[in-house]
Amino acid sequence: MCWRPPLDYIEKGRLQNSPMPSRLSSIKWYHGVNLVSESGHAMKRTYVIQLTPEERQHLEKLTSSGTLPARTLKRAHILLKTDNGPQGPNWTYEHVRQAFEVTQVTVAHVRKSYVEEGLQAALYRKPPKREYKRCLDGEGEARLVALACSEPPAGYQRWSLRLLRDRFVRLGYAETISHETIRAALKKTNSNPG
Repeated sequence: MCWRPPLDYIEKGRLQNSPMPSRLSSIKWYHGVNLVSESGHAMKRTYVIQLTPEERQHLEKLTSSGTLPARTLKRAHILLKTDNGPQGPNWTYEHVRQAFEVTQVTVAHVRKSYVEEGLQAALYRKPPKREYKRCLDGEGEARLVALACSEPPAGYQRWSLRLLRDRFVRLGYAETISHETIRAALKKTNSNPG
């Protein structure tokens, strides 16, 4: 676990008599939250939130509905309470952390994503960018099930996953496939060959 100074040191604006170990004296960042400047003063918040009246109204509507996922609601509350605009209460990290039972890092991440990417990015999860190539399509799964329901090779009472894999590749249905893919596909089908 990373060491960080107690919050009362930070909120006073200066790290005085800090119990920071000497080997960690150069730490200025804690999981993305800038805590201390070179001179030992607490840093100003890098990401200043100033919601437009439309954004504020939208967030208030979201928080009053109560039908959204808890993560989205917490993020909306964080944005509303850290708003530095004329209508915003401009709470500190510590006040938000205590009120919504989140870490300072969460508050920093929400603020950062709002400033850099906008309101939608701050509220909702990003869809995964990675695409997974499927080894078996519907036709391949059908052939696998048909093979698993057929008679096992001579000398075996039933098909093993590795026997199915070897036969499946030998018949030319796939170039390579793992026995784990075979297991997952057969588990999905609810087939009972014996």
